[in-house]
Amino acid sequence: MRHPEKDGDKITALGAMQAFATALALGAMFPKITQILWSGANRAWQAAMVTLAALGGDGRWLKESRGFHFEPTFTNVYGKDAPAAFKAETAAIKERLGKSALTVADALEHSEYARQGRVVMTDTLFKLASTMKDDDVVLAVSHSPWLELAALDPATMPYGIGEAEAVAYHIEDSKILTIERVLSSLAGKANC
Repeated sequence: MRHPEKDGDKITALGAMQAFATALALGAMFPKITQILWSGANRAWQAAMVTLAALGGDGRWLKESRGFHFEPTFTNVYGKDAPAAFKAETAAIKERLGKSALTVADALEHSEYARQGRVVMTDTLFKLASTMKDDDVVLAVSHSPWLELAALDPATMPYGIGEAEAVAYHIEDSKILTIERVLSSLAGKANC
């Protein structure tokens, strides 16, 4: 799941409510969640703590997983002024394509950040899957568009980057079999 509304690296009061609602919805869809990972960012950790409370888990469920964090790749591609450079690149791609939102396919075609991010995200998912038992369900709190970058077939994804609160990956035998958006954006979501 992506972290909720934030202010800097902290979730807002609305963000805490969004995380709680998202966690309840995911818990109903996937009742066998046995582990909650977070990317290493404070806002993701806060959302993971709210998620843990919503699902009634205990601290043994929580684990940091830096592979779900975008910042090392972000800085590697854009340098010191990464946020401004990313916004400029995204705006330029949208303008060039005449779109208000980008799909994963758009991002992969036009952004080195997306291409590198896809490798990191896919590797992270495979490493995680190799440590899981057959029936394990792990929930990771991460960032948009990081969630969608490991899409099986980016050209067929029916929605744009950042339009899902959560996506589900089904992985077997070192292959991503499916990815699906399991929750659409919550009202009030901003700048995530």
